[in-house]
Amino acid sequence: MPTSLRLAVAEFRDRPGRAVLPGVALVVGVACLLAALMLSDAMVRATNDGAPVVPAGVDLVVRPLVGSDAVLDQATADRVAGVAGVTRVHQVREVRADLLLDDGRAADRRATADVEPDREELRRVPILEGRSPAPDGEIAVDRVTAYEHGLKPGAAVRLADAAGKPLDVVVRGVTKRGSVGEDPLIVVGEGLAAKLGAPPAPKSLHVTGGDRDAVVRAAGAGFRADTRADIVAEPVDNGLEAVLLPFSILALATSVFVASATYRAVYLQRQRHTALLRCLGAHRGPLVWANLLEALLTGAVAGAVGAVLGGSVGWLLARLFDTTGLSALLGAVELSPSLLPTAGQLAIAVVTAGTLSAFAAVRPALA
Repeated sequence: MPTSLRLAVAEFRDRPGRAVLPGVALVVGVACLLAALMLSDAMVRATNDGAPVVPAGVDLVVRPLVGSDAVLDQATADRVAGVAGVTRVHQVREVRADLLLDDGRAADRRATADVEPDREELRRVPILEGRSPAPDGEIAVDRVTAYEHGLKPGAAVRLADAAGKPLDVVVRGVTKRGSVGEDPLIVVGEGLAAKLGAPPAPKSLHVTGGDRDAVVRAAGAGFRADTRADIVAEPVDNGLEAVLLPFSILALATSVFVASATYRAVYLQRQRHTALLRCLGAHRGPLVWANLLEALLTGAVAGAVGAVLGGSVGWLLARLFDTTGLSALLGAVELSPSLLPTAGQLAIAVVTAGTLSAFAAVRPALA
């Protein structure tokens, strides 16, 4: 072992706190980084798992082109239904509703209600707890609304009907999806939807059978028809991944600054030993490389420790978000991020911490 490394080991045994302090700063930064990555993964997973699906029996999905003025109405559905080979056309519809929760008063934001048919093979919205609602008198609520108002399957709530009068309904299920921008998302049956006021608005057509090109021609200009496989293959919205990343980067940058200052203090304390080694014939280059190697190893170990702690920090952040209401704003509550990092996350933590640790030690080592 080189003399400079033996000196570093001896100093670690004599003053372990001084040598460990830069690593502690990096542990905090890496733990925040991994916590953000794990919590973001949990948010994206919860959002994607709760998104409405295309039922297995559907072959084509007809919907207006983005930016098109085309209107999807009953006439469009009738034209598509008349295409040779088409055996079924189901309209995916939505209706707006007033959900009376707090003291029987309507919330500031109206709920968006997906109208589900009374056929299991055509239902789109995944249920987390309970079951899908019956055609009338029952609803399913999103998990954020259920969490904020303590709703469980079997709970009694009210909707405002077309005349604005309270309509008693029973919560039969809690959906996997969360709310969007604090707007409640509910699921109703076709019978209940008819009592809520304006006719439900069609959003797309689920078509079974028929040729794709023929269906597009029948739908008319401004419409597109995608296969179920195309819909499933569409990229998911990972916008939530970037929500926490800036804060974790800030924590990591702060830890690098602290580590650099600590390395500077440590190397200043070693000046007497370094001067003695130079007097004995040691060259400056090996001493600098030994310091950088020490910093690299310190950073790698700190990265591994920070990665292991990242899951626990992420879990605590999830509980903090639930308590403060931030998770409800993001549309995902009661998240359970993984407590242990994946192999990829561990590698990211070790490489990042090792590199930043060596970078933080460059100027102090050359001083």
